[in-house]
Amino acid sequence: MTKLSSAGLIYKYFGKEVIRNICKSEYDMTLTDDELELVHKKLYRKFILEIDAIDNGVNVAENPLYHINSHLSSRVSYLNTPWNAPKEAGYTQHNQFKKAMKICE
Repeated sequence: MTKLSSAGLIYKYFGKEVIRNICKSEYDMTLTDDELELVHKKLYRKFILEIDAIDNGVNVAENPLYHINSHLSSRVSYLNTPWNAPKEAGYTQHNQFKKAMKICE
């Protein structure tokens, strides 16, 4: 079992509430408790688990034949400010964080 990262912890405690609110406000749909549980588990397995595994350094395979560099975590990490970036280039931590938030929306 993969340990929960910050994404997994937030999802564990607030995921059902977020799913319920999005379904209601965006799609005018009310989920039963069983449906909500099913969506919550499936979304974790298909999306959040990957983030938890990557954040905890869990490899997909013992000896992977290839590496995937287009997952959400890598896309966000590309926005880290280069160590040698000139200050006038606009690479502030705040600006880069706002860009990362747009990717994660």
